[in-house]
Amino acid sequence: MNLTHSQIKVSGNIISELSEKIPTNIIALNELIKNAYDAGAPMVRIVLNSESKTLEIIDNGVGMDKDDIERLFHISSSEKKYGEEITVNGYKRLTQGSKGLGFLSVFKFGDKVRWVTTKYENLEFSIVFSDLLKKDDITKYSLPIKHSPKKNDNGTRIIIEMNDYSLRSLVEYLSKKVNLNKILNSFIDKNFLIHLNIDGEKYSTDTSLDLDKEYKEKQLLRVRYNDADEKIVFYYKNRMVHEVGYAFDGQQRYFLNIDIQIYDLTGGRRININPLFHKSSEGQLTPLLYVNNNLFNNYSIFNPEVMKAVKYERVLPQMIGYICIKSSDKEISFNSDRTQFSQNNLTDRIVNFLESINKKIQEIGSQLKRELNFNYNFLTSNKICEENITKDFKEESLLIKGFLLKKLVAHSVTEQEITYTLFDNKRIVRIIPKEKKRIEKIIELKLGNKPKSDLKSIYNSNNIVTLNGNTELGFNENVPGIWKVTEESDSEIKEYVIKIVNPQKPKVEQLITDLNIHQAYKYDELFLIKNSFGEKDKGVKPELQNDGGADIEDKNMEITFSTVREAKLVVKVIDKKTQLEYLGEFYFRVINPSKKILDTSEGSSDFIEMAVSSSVYFSSSIAEYINELNLLCKEVNYNYTFVSSVRTLVELIVNDILDKKEIEKQESLAENYRTVYSLYSEFIQEIANAKDKQVITNIFRTINTQRDRDGFIAFLNLSTHGSARIITKKQVELKSTEIRLLLEFLNYLSKD
Repeated sequence: MNLTHSQIKVSGNIISELSEKIPTNIIALNELIKNAYDAGAPMVRIVLNSESKTLEIIDNGVGMDKDDIERLFHISSSEKKYGEEITVNGYKRLTQGSKGLGFLSVFKFGDKVRWVTTKYENLEFSIVFSDLLKKDDITKYSLPIKHSPKKNDNGTRIIIEMNDYSLRSLVEYLSKKVNLNKILNSFIDKNFLIHLNIDGEKYSTDTSLDLDKEYKEKQLLRVRYNDADEKIVFYYKNRMVHEVGYAFDGQQRYFLNIDIQIYDLTGGRRININPLFHKSSEGQLTPLLYVNNNLFNNYSIFNPEVMKAVKYERVLPQMIGYICIKSSDKEISFNSDRTQFSQNNLTDRIVNFLESINKKIQEIGSQLKRELNFNYNFLTSNKICEENITKDFKEESLLIKGFLLKKLVAHSVTEQEITYTLFDNKRIVRIIPKEKKRIEKIIELKLGNKPKSDLKSIYNSNNIVTLNGNTELGFNENVPGIWKVTEESDSEIKEYVIKIVNPQKPKVEQLITDLNIHQAYKYDELFLIKNSFGEKDKGVKPELQNDGGADIEDKNMEITFSTVREAKLVVKVIDKKTQLEYLGEFYFRVINPSKKILDTSEGSSDFIEMAVSSSVYFSSSIAEYINELNLLCKEVNYNYTFVSSVRTLVELIVNDILDKKEIEKQESLAENYRTVYSLYSEFIQEIANAKDKQVITNIFRTINTQRDRDGFIAFLNLSTHGSARIITKKQVELKSTEIRLLLEFLNYLSKD
């Protein structure tokens, strides 16, 4: 049996397929920067020239020799281990390239690429990508390399002739500051700088970037965590304010360091924060995730808005900073555009831990935000009783339960208050003095009289003494007024209110005004008499004098009136103790109770009655006139006298009403009545009693027609002395309703 062999060939098309693992220009540019980083370069310079359509990547790393070039073109083969720490060119670096695809990155930008590199000698070579793709077997592709003596420092220069699309898309991408900053800061290594020249405009890695200085006036909390300490530590104004243990689950497969700055942007603007920390041109803030020192373009693994779905008030979305993961584990891998981890046991563990610690930071941070607000009340009470402040009392006992910042609260104590201070937040707890037993006594003394023997302590010099509210040196019984003496001991407060009465003239108050004829009245039925010290009927005796027509019996202190009239009594009172004298005049109306104006009680048959009033306040002369007129009405022999007298009564009432209303009277009684009639509505509105108001309203309605008004005015005119016609008694009796209304109006005005 013959044995033959077949040669495996690799077509150039495989290169095109492999290059798809580098999907975008930005990923390709990052790969080229990573090559410079792996070469131990302290600097890489990228020059984009739109006019010449070239992109140059220049580094000052170790450079390449022939063996290195062969390894470069050994596609999908690499001796490097991703994430492994190595020392290259004197710098410690975490290895970036491990897939053997680095050189393919250059062809994302153009078809023709030239390399110039220096290590032990100068080497130069070029590749036309389209020629490579045409090869039937690329393993037989021969790469010509020019050798020349070493003239320059070590390093590598790559020159790419760009196609129009790649040039346009790269320029457009880098024109946005947020993208430009992410390229310039794609590595978090102080020993590696990126310089970018875009058509003469130069940019560099921002070495001055410092979270502590970034929009300092709106900073809220700084948060740090590292896997070694396993503690989340919170800082406020560069002072550690809280820490909490948080176990790390890396199991030596990966390492983690978190440094976050949280903001309260109330009244502030995100535009004032470096665009590096913006998700996009819209400006949302985000911390940056770095894996093995290289920027990982993912904003969901450590999402600032992760708490929105849990509890909105615990969301702290305004945060920036760095989430740094380091790992050389073989399971650390990414999708082609380096925006997501490839899913496996390790990457799931990383993603879950970052989500968990993110929530914990926001949960605690949101509580700290509330507690740091200067309006936050961290006390259980704003007052405390003095007796509760014992030698075992702890000021911290007044802080609310669960207060995270309690260890930072400073406090000071005085006799009146306890002051608690937390940064700008100051709270006062008032100390309420121990309540002493209080004894109050009210004493009345007459001027010059000393208090009883058991009150001698009111003269103590330590007492607080006031007279009518003004402070005095001591108590003096010879000074009238309201004295207040406060005597205080360790257990009680005695407060004496001492009223020293200054003697005044005796006082006499009239108790009644209407007296019945032929009825005996005691003095104390007529008068209330007080002595010089305001005491009723003590040490005083009245002496009465009258204007005649009264029978006074001083012995029995009685008086009787024998005639109906208005009587005047002169009263003289002398206080026996002070000899102060009172002299006054009092007026009484003596009436005959059998002739008194009746009210509207059932069975009354008088011509003139009060409609609603049970008491009469108008003048006694009118009242007596009405009584006599009622008697005259019952006499059959005096009809014309009666008619004329009624007209006179109306005139008296109308005139009194106008006098009390201070309205000028006219010559004509009819005109004066019209004026009074116009005041009825106002009078009815002022009646307080609802029942009385209804009765008066009903009476008014019975006369409130033009015919009724004209009829009564005609009566006034016809009944005058100069009239040619005299009306009859029967006609007058029909006018009693108008007279009753006039009387009620006058009675109402006479109350005042």
